[in-house]
Amino acid sequence: MKLTSKNLTITYVVFFMLLLALLLAGIVIQRIEANRAHHMDLAANSVKMTANEISRMIGEKRRLLHIFSNYESELINAIDTNPGDEEAQERLNQRVLSYFPDGFAFTLADSDGSPLYDDLSGAVGELCQLKISDFAAGKSDLIQIHPNPNQYHFDIMVTTGRQDGLVFFVSFQTTLLQNLLRISHRHQHQLILLNTEKPNLIEITEEGNRYELQPENPTLTEEMAQRILARQNVPGTLWELVDIGAPATFNGFEKEVITQAVWVFLVFFISSMFTVGLILRGKAHRLRAEHALLAAKDQLEIEVASQTQQLRARKELAETTLASISEGVITTNAQGVVTALNHTAQELTGWEAKHALDCLLADILNLSDETTGAPVNLPLGQCLTADEITKLDNRPLILTQSDGKTTRIVQLSVAVINGERNKNAGNVLVVRDITEAQHMAQRISWQATHGALTGLINRLEFERRLQTAMELAHTDDAEHVLMYLDLDQFKVVNDTCGHIAGDELLRQLTQMLLEIARRTDVVARLGGDEFAILLEYCPQQQAIVLAEEIRLSVRNFRFTWDNKPFTIGVSIGVVPFNARYHDLTQILSAADSACYAAKEGGRNRVHVYSEEDEIIEQRYGEMQWVSRIRHALDEGRFLLYCQKIQPIRSNSNSSFHLEILLRMEQEDGQMMLPGAFIPAAERYGLMIDLDRFVISDTLQWMESCPPLDDGFVSINLSAQSITDPGFLKALESQLESSGVDPCRLLFEVTETATISNLSKAQQFIERIKSLGCRFALDDFGTGMSSFAYLKHLPVDYLKIDGEFVRDIASDPVDFAMVKAINEVAQIMGMDTIAEYVEDGITLAMLKEIGVGLRYCQT
Repeated sequence: MKLTSKNLTITYVVFFMLLLALLLAGIVIQRIEANRAHHMDLAANSVKMTANEISRMIGEKRRLLHIFSNYESELINAIDTNPGDEEAQERLNQRVLSYFPDGFAFTLADSDGSPLYDDLSGAVGELCQLKISDFAAGKSDLIQIHPNPNQYHFDIMVTTGRQDGLVFFVSFQTTLLQNLLRISHRHQHQLILLNTEKPNLIEITEEGNRYELQPENPTLTEEMAQRILARQNVPGTLWELVDIGAPATFNGFEKEVITQAVWVFLVFFISSMFTVGLILRGKAHRLRAEHALLAAKDQLEIEVASQTQQLRARKELAETTLASISEGVITTNAQGVVTALNHTAQELTGWEAKHALDCLLADILNLSDETTGAPVNLPLGQCLTADEITKLDNRPLILTQSDGKTTRIVQLSVAVINGERNKNAGNVLVVRDITEAQHMAQRISWQATHGALTGLINRLEFERRLQTAMELAHTDDAEHVLMYLDLDQFKVVNDTCGHIAGDELLRQLTQMLLEIARRTDVVARLGGDEFAILLEYCPQQQAIVLAEEIRLSVRNFRFTWDNKPFTIGVSIGVVPFNARYHDLTQILSAADSACYAAKEGGRNRVHVYSEEDEIIEQRYGEMQWVSRIRHALDEGRFLLYCQKIQPIRSNSNSSFHLEILLRMEQEDGQMMLPGAFIPAAERYGLMIDLDRFVISDTLQWMESCPPLDDGFVSINLSAQSITDPGFLKALESQLESSGVDPCRLLFEVTETATISNLSKAQQFIERIKSLGCRFALDDFGTGMSSFAYLKHLPVDYLKIDGEFVRDIASDPVDFAMVKAINEVAQIMGMDTIAEYVEDGITLAMLKEIGVGLRYCQT
């Protein structure tokens, strides 16, 4: 078939239209794919920033919870101790509201999850209790939304730092999350918060351009899942944030592109037809085709203008969002030149936007190390090669404003801006102001290591520094000195003028110690009226001179309160130490022993520690006895013995009596006499425990043994027991509950114990005698004023000290003393008992004197 000019033209037109259709189809596919990639990139960045913002908000709340629980620990402990204290509850409510104005409830719970106090009106459910229990057991706290009887909420909890695992948490309304999602909302995109424990379970979604809580727990449909553009787990929670494109996001654009392509194709087709017509029919058809092309051009220009307007609206939304957040945000290009900064960043740096733009980032961020003050350079090269949000420096940094004077404490983080073909186009720097939080942390740290009264470091911090000094002594073979100071007569000021005066005295003495001590010395108050000074790299002789200066200054110090002058002293133990000390307890014990030796030596003196010191050896021996006595009590190795108290005259009808004696069985089975362990028991307050043991076992034995007719059983009591109110109550209870007749009991107290506590001894004796018991005054005659106070003590017997009885046959003075004591006792209606009657001559002379009821002790 022969092609005509007309057919050839039509063939060319058809071939051209086919090529045009293929070209337009390729362009449509490319634009659709580019649009989808663009939306997915925007969605990924939006989801990542929103998830990180939610995580940062939760972290900020948790950090504030830690600060609150530490700073308000006294108020929390008060409610823990007395949950019914309404005043403390009201104070805690106010403090919590001041810290967490966006919280709607808070709870204080034990480690089992049971609330000790909450303002939820008992609405803490089983799920809350289980989470609290898991969190107290050390499991991670993953945030989730759950209901209580009133509304849905999420909890953020922390432990209070106490050993009992007390948990404090605040419940927040889900509006916090809704507001964050609302801020991040973009046109034709839907943000949904899913529960990661229950896949596809929707927590929060969009309804009518608002993000609301979904109480019916809807799930993600398959159709919605196909439209997911990006998803991101929210760190520290059970949430996953997803971005779902609205059908119009893709369908509208695809329809628009296809429509444009169809229009173009139609235009070209029509144009071609018109061209063919023009070729075939002439100039009129060509003019009609030109008009169609102009119309198509106008349509394309309208579409371009519409797209430009949408991009401008998105830019304005981003700028509004940046202006509303509390952190400073600075953007730079790939060369580190500032391209934008929000209002907060302008306030933090002191730079106005019009001056900061086109400047290098290093020019407007003047950063330095908080500790050393050294300048800190930003590693922008590293930041530009990072793939995600990166913290530039974990340390708090000092940001100096443009005036060179004002400073703030900040933390920095950076995110990369991806440009064309995923090339780094710059970065976004976030500057977070932590000045107030840092200052609060510093105050809490100071309070943990210093005493509020004197401002000196406390025992815990002093022991830490002493441990460091001991390690230095091993490292560089250095010589250090530890001083242990104990004030003398401080109790007089407290008892006379009260604790306010005592506190003022401690403050004045603290100032005196700081003025005398060297600048490098560490001065601490260990508690009460005890101080310690650590002198690093100090020779022993120099330390002794300094200790004497302190002693003299304290001695010469006059403290006046309410026109009453007071003089005090100080006993100082000095312990030089070097590499031979390996244990902190060892050196503290040495210092305490040296201070004890100073007090035993007469107080108001300085004693230098020496391992060969007899006083210190004696104290170590007594301290070892304390442990041995306690173990013997726990293991039942104290045994009771008895000895007879016999009548002197053979024609007496009186029955014999018994005196209870105490012995301690050693671990090897040998028996120890009281003289070995009683001094240590008296010094370290163990006599009350020993007296209680003797009385308890004696009463049990008397209940089970045959009766002694009219005889009595004698039990010795210590000075500590007769002055202790708790011992008196326990003794009364034992006597009332036992089956022993009180008249068969005779309690003995020494003359020394009664004369040093005369009023309390008198009250004790009168109370026990009212129950039917009898009393004897032991070792009578050893005191300096025995007869002077004898008439004030309602005792039944006087036990004449054996030192007088033993030698009455050979020493006329002893004979006269025994005779005088016996005569005074008879006049006062008391009986006498003579100790240490060891031979017949002594017995005969006691008969001659007529000792009391004529009892003698053998």
